[in-house]
Amino acid sequence: MNSLTRDIRLGRASRPLGWTARVTRNRLLQRLAALPAGRLVIEDADGSHEIGGAAARPELHARVQVHDEGFYHALAGSGSVGAAESWVRGEWSSPDVVQLTRLMAANVDLLNHLDD
Repeated sequence: MNSLTRDIRLGRASRPLGWTARVTRNRLLQRLAALPAGRLVIEDADGSHEIGGAAARPELHARVQVHDEGFYHALAGSGSVGAAESWVRGEWSSPDVVQLTRLMAANVDLLNHLDD
């Protein structure tokens, strides 16, 4: 199995993130680190990034697979609307969108300030 095949099977982007996407992602991860309920795992070309894990609502856990670095720019620039538009463009996916929606709803106060 070559690395491209492995990346496709894992749902990862096939090319590394650019430096602006890495900076944007890292800023978003810092802002989301205080996720008060549940746990979120974000997978991209650079690997897996776990956020949260708080004792509050441990049953809430979701995974996002980033297929294009545009997701990070959309989320940073337009918050949840940007994330939705990015999903429509196919820049990210989740194996369980319902669980992801539950996790986001439980953390709505934090998420409302992502694009501040």
